Order: sequence, then C-alpha cells, then structure tokens
Amino acid sequence: MRILYAGSVQVELLIPAPARVWHDRLRQRLLAQGHVVVAQIVEHGPGRPAGFEALRLLEATLYRAVEGGGGSDVCQELRPEAFVSDIDLCIDLTGRHERFDTPAPCLVPLADGAVGELAVLAALAGDRSPELSILCCRSIGNAVLARGMAGLEEPHQLIRSFERVCGRWADLILMAVGRFMSGATGEVATAASGATLMGPLSLPKAALSRIAARIAGRLLALSRGQEHWRIAWRQTAPGTSLHERLAWPQQPYEILSDDAARYYADPFLFSHEGRTWLFCEEFPFATARGLISVVEMGPDGVMGVPQPVLEEDCHLSYPQVFAHEGEVFMIPETSGRATIELWRAEQLPGGWVKVATLVSGVRAADVTLIRHGDLWWLFAALSQPGEASWDTLGLFHATRLEGPWTSHVANPVVIDARAARPAGRSFFRDGALWRPVQDCSAGYGSRLAFARIEQLDPDSFVQTLVASLATPARWQARGAHTVDALPGLEAIDVLCPPKMRLAGEQD
Repeated sequence: MRILYAGSVQVELLIPAPARVWHDRLRQRLLAQGHVVVAQIVEHGPGRPAGFEALRLLEATLYRAVEGGGGSDVCQELRPEAFVSDIDLCIDLTGRHERFDTPAPCLVPLADGAVGELAVLAALAGDRSPELSILCCRSIGNAVLARGMAGLEEPHQLIRSFERVCGRWADLILMAVGRFMSGATGEVATAASGATLMGPLSLPKAALSRIAARIAGRLLALSRGQEHWRIAWRQTAPGTSLHERLAWPQQPYEILSDDAARYYADPFLFSHEGRTWLFCEEFPFATARGLISVVEMGPDGVMGVPQPVLEEDCHLSYPQVFAHEGEVFMIPETSGRATIELWRAEQLPGGWVKVATLVSGVRAADVTLIRHGDLWWLFAALSQPGEASWDTLGLFHATRLEGPWTSHVANPVVIDARAARPAGRSFFRDGALWRPVQDCSAGYGSRLAFARIEQLDPDSFVQTLVASLATPARWQARGAHTVDALPGLEAIDVLCPPKMRLAGEQD
C-alpha cells in the first residue's frame, strides 16, 4: 500500500444546517482517527424534504423508536476544533447540486448516483436500499473510492431505514478517506447528478404503503402456515453442485423434518473415519436461543433426528467443523458474548470443550475459517449495537490457529448488504478461492450468492460478486442463506412454509 499521507489529513467538513446526528458522529470519528477537522455549517443548502420531521415523530410513536437516532437534528451548535490554512481533503455533506470545485479534492456521498437526502428517501419509498458510493472530485477527474449498500432490518420504517443508510454513508466515507490517503485512484466516474425527485405525496404515501405491505405480509404468512428455516440436502454427481454450477440444480432436495417446535439452519457437513455428520443450529421456539445439534448421514440420507451436542448461556449457530493436526475443531457463532471461540471434540460428534477465545470484544456473526497462503483467516459479519449484521464484513488473520489474531488494517473490508455476510465454507473453483455470501439486499437471507476472492493479504481485500440466486418460484421459499458440500453430498437451508418440497427442474 502506497501511503501519501502518514497518519492523518486536514479535513474541511461541510455540513448542512441544521446538522443531523450522523454528521456530528462522522466528525467525531474523523477526530478519533487523528485527523484535523474544520467543520463548516452551510446555511443555504437544498433544504429538507417536506414531511420528514412529522414522519419521524409518527414512526417514533408507532414503533417506539429510540429518540435521538442518526436522522435527528443535533441540538448543540457545531464548532470547528481548529483552524488550518491548508486543507488536504474536503467532505461535502450538504447535498448541493453544483459542481464540487473546491481547491482541495472533495468527497461527496451519493445514493443511486445522485446527491442529497431525497435520493435516499426515493429509494426507500420504492422499497429498496439505494446503491451508495463516495465520489472523489478533483481537477484531474472524478473517481468513486468506495461503494456499498446498507442492510435494512426494518424496511417498513422509512426514517429508521434512512438512519441506517446514513450510518453506512459515514462508514464508506471513512473507507474512502483511507483509500485517498493511500493514493488509490478508484473507478473513473462522471460528476454527481441532481437528487432523484419523489413527486407530490412522497413520504406520507410511502409510509402508508410500507405499513400496508407489512400487514399483508403477516396475513400471507398466516395463510401459508408457519414459515421458518429448514435444512435441505441432496446427493450430487460430479459437476452438479452449487459450488460448481453457481446455479440451482435440476435435481430436487430432501427436507430435514422438524416437529414445528424448533427450526434447523446453518448446515455444515463433516466426514471423519468413514462417517459423515451434518452439524447445524437448532433453535427451539420455547427458549428462543440457538444450540448446536448433529445428525449422521448415511448412504440413503439422514439417519434419525438431530441431537444436541453443545448448548451455552448464549445463542449458538453456524457450526463450522474442521480437522487440523489430527484433531477436530468447531467455531460456533458466539456473538452474544462478543467473542470468536475455538472448540475441540473429545468424543466426536460430541464432547466439545472450549480451547481458546480467538477474538474478543467483537459482535461477529457467521464466522468462517479458511487457510490461505501462510495465514489462517476468519471472515465474519461485524456489527455494533443498533446496526444490521448483514452488511459489514470484517477479517482477522493469524499464523497459528490458536492465535494471536490480528484485525485487518482495512476493517471493515466490505460494506454491502449484497456481498458481506458469510453463507458457508469457502471453496476453490477454477484455481480461485470463492466464498458463499448472503445477498440481503431484499431482506435477511433473501438470496444465496457467490463471490470470487481476487486479493487477500494483510493489507488488502478484493472480491467480485459473480452470482446471486433467488430461490426458484416453485419452492415458494423466501430465501436461502447457507450452503456446504462434500464430494457427493450438499446441504442448504431455506426459509419456507411447512411440508414444502424443493422440486428440481426435471420434476
């Protein structure tokens, strides 16, 4: 990595009046990173969309939202911490539509290629999360330094979703600042365009539409029966697996039955000394806390009912099981206690004992281990309280499995609901390393996708999203979010009604 600026830059932060909480939080994060920040309040911006504050208060009442969210206005006046004569970088948050011809390079947050809050709200009113980008405008030309998409856990709440998008805008701005400091050129881009127009009715109509859609969705779920995650498996011939085809198969899957008092999800297959097991998350509805269960797989499929093998005082899921130096290990998700833990089997498939805490102080979901080059790597969906766990990927690396583990210098390396959260064990295909990912652009686990890793080292990470698979309409499923495979065997999980059959194209 070529460093042009050692440690910090001098930033002019242009903020519209009145400032929002997320503007001030961005300012504070820039200061915490050691940058010199001159905050300038711009009084004559494009203004706020009609009905925004009224809708914010309405949704706060309807959904009991916490006051003071990122979309609220700050009460105190922002003042610059210092005055500097030479600015290295300008960050313009005002949403103005004129050319950004500041003397210094200027970062501008865009939504669907347009500036301003209306572009964000127009996308949310259309029931989707906008494509976010950070444009760097300079005399030599414009370039996009960062791209991403926010995960929306409450799409029916427009203002809460707006806050999540603004929070990810801030994350992407910080990512772009780091890339600017390293001399990254980015993707060539045209100048920013004006904000997308919403038309009359805008926010009230959109809010009512979201509420109606939420009610209709619940009624539909009741009419179809209880939907929850279900594990499905099938035997595979060479060349027919999801990993090889990057497409849904022509052959059907068999569903692992449940008693409607629990669901099974996050399947991981493991073979050892001539026997094969399917490890999974078991989620009893009575306790609402996941545990790890296992069932043996025979020549004809599932042999019995999954049995618990590991239960703790926090939610457990995503049990990646693997062998190393003659022993069998598991890394279950333990994000409830903000750890990444290593467990060893003393009597496979049970007898699990904790060996080490690999990483602490992080909320890490769907932790996935791979060995690449001379290093061990952990991929995980990272989040802070109040954030979605769908849209941010963090990496950790170590020379030994037991650690010590180091956070990647560019964390989070991906901020994108379409390609961040892991969806199963990584694999090699056509000489390249691939990772299954969750495409949550239409909701949690709405699509199963595959990304090819182009670069992975302690200084950088690059991946390309190659395929994103919506579940076939004939399944009547609302998503799939994990896949694992062994030679001749494949397992996935799907969100679907009871007694569904995951038919193949040939049926």
